[in-house]
Amino acid sequence: MRYLLLLLLLPLAAHAQRQQRVIVYFDSTKTHPREIFRALVARDTVMQGPYKRFYYRGQLEAQTRYTDGKRDSVYVEFHPNGQRRLEATYREGIRQGPFKTYYEGGRVAQTGTFVEDQPSGPLT
Repeated sequence: MRYLLLLLLLPLAAHAQRQQRVIVYFDSTKTHPREIFRALVARDTVMQGPYKRFYYRGQLEAQTRYTDGKRDSVYVEFHPNGQRRLEATYREGIRQGPFKTYYEGGRVAQTGTFVEDQPSGPLT
């Protein structure tokens, strides 16, 4: 009986979600990557794991991590010169915790905090 049950459940494993690397390009010749990420491929494809977005010339524009299609780590954007532009923390797709914005030269422009996706406290 156990073997029969195992044989009946085995095909379900074949339909389980699997991760696939996805690359989105700026151009049809696929020479300039725009975004690189992993996605759970099933009926509904959702982003999963590290995510990177690039400027046309190849410099990193943004990076973060996705869990079940939602940002779930520090989200960082960069100026074209490679300096940080923005840092914000996400938990299950919601901004939660400190954030900073930066001038193109690298100096801090603004700091603050988000609680449940809403600004909280003073902005400096």
